Amino acid sequence: MSDKPGALFREPAIIARDLGDEDLDPVLRNAPDWTVLTYRILLACLAIAVVFAMVARINNYADGTGVVLLGSDARIVAREAGTVEAVRVASGDWVEAGDVLVELHARRERDQLALAEQNYADAVRRWLLSYQDADQVVQTRSELRRAQAQLEELVVRASVSGPVNDIRVRAGQPVVAGQVLLTQGAGVGQGGVSLFLPGHYRPRLAPGQLVSLEFPGHTHSRMTLELAHVDGELIGVEEARGRVGFGLGESLELSGALVRAEARLLEPVFVYQGREYPLHDGMIVTAQVLIGSEPLAYVLIPGLRQN
Repeated sequence: MSDKPGALFREPAIIARDLGDEDLDPVLRNAPDWTVLTYRILLACLAIAVVFAMVARINNYADGTGVVLLGSDARIVAREAGTVEAVRVASGDWVEAGDVLVELHARRERDQLALAEQNYADAVRRWLLSYQDADQVVQTRSELRRAQAQLEELVVRASVSGPVNDIRVRAGQPVVAGQVLLTQGAGVGQGGVSLFLPGHYRPRLAPGQLVSLEFPGHTHSRMTLELAHVDGELIGVEEARGRVGFGLGESLELSGALVRAEARLLEPVFVYQGREYPLHDGMIVTAQVLIGSEPLAYVLIPGLRQN
């Protein structure tokens, strides 16, 4: 400011102008030198931040939960929904292929089968007496076979010979189609992890993607695997729990529409604090599947995303 009230320029600047001084910059400048340096540093930092935001990428993950499944080679599932009427085996029993393991409630199907058998017998009797109504014999025989097939769908049989390892249902329990009823077989392999992920991520999930597992209660005990399979359809919470089995499925925290995926274990162990510990059937894990990445700028300014 000028030394005189109301003046626009300082007195030293006016004198320097009157003397013809061509370099008025030092006279006119009234800010400290450090402000210029600070301004330049701020501009450089801003430029670096913009470049970093465009170059740096943020990974996107599908978060879910999973269950370690070891043990039997064969997982016996229900082909139809229903209620368990009887479990015909116990853990440790040796069964042959074709033996009955579990029966679902089938009173209606049995009544339909009895009626179909009676109708078929009557049709055959009439045909033998008069050699007429042969078409009726063919029709009732088809109905009989259909009733037999419907009843057989509610009888769960062993697919291979071997011991029964783990029974996951009890009499009186409702089950859904695809629910694991028991595990059966002699071989104990390395197994895998059954994962349940939010259904809206299904279009972005595919075999070969990396999944990071963490074991609750063991901080930083991460394991990285690859997805081996992703189901094509979405399932509900109850069906997802049924896929795991009675008791264990109820311990899963699930919600909304889900997609089931599988990851194969390379070794049946996990590392915690530099030591290896064995995995056990039924261990609950949290899972993160890497589904892609995007520039940091898109996260900071969503409007930059292309539609």
